[in-house]
Amino acid sequence: MTNTPSRTEKLEEYKLIREEINKEWDYISASRSILFATTAAVLAFAFSQSNPIVFLIPYVVIIPLSAIEKDHLTGIIRKGAYLLVFCEPYIDIEWERRLFQEDMADASANKIKKPVVSHFMLLTLCCLVLSVLYLDFSDLKEKSLWVDAGLIAVFTVLTVVIVLRNRVDYLEEKIVQKERWEEVKKKKSK
Repeated sequence: MTNTPSRTEKLEEYKLIREEINKEWDYISASRSILFATTAAVLAFAFSQSNPIVFLIPYVVIIPLSAIEKDHLTGIIRKGAYLLVFCEPYIDIEWERRLFQEDMADASANKIKKPVVSHFMLLTLCCLVLSVLYLDFSDLKEKSLWVDAGLIAVFTVLTVVIVLRNRVDYLEEKIVQKERWEEVKKKKSK
């Protein structure tokens, strides 16, 4: 015999998890603020330097923050799917269910598109453009020009690849997490 939780218990669980989701969004917002402030400070410093590689220093912030944001977004989606499967059927709140239905309807109408350009990609592009603009093209035979150009290319490609790997496909992740929680629910009910 399974012990069915009361509506009050499920509502309390819903509120606690919703609070966790809000904290995750706050963390993402704070991380983005750090990203933009750090990038702006480094770029301001880079303009006072004669080395174009200095414009690539923000990559050191962009890469880890893109991974951190991916983890938090995945956590938000996971918690939302949990609410959809384990809480909303027992309470009069259907936010996650309606959101999921709307997302599925948008997907079937091809309204949901994966964003190719994120704030991480825009900052990477900005750093790339500034570093290339700061290259000294006055002597194309100068070895340092080609070393700098090569370093810019390598670091930029690596950053773009890592940032793209850290991208979250919102709907795909939501479906996966919902299916996982439904599987857990089935196992629990046996």
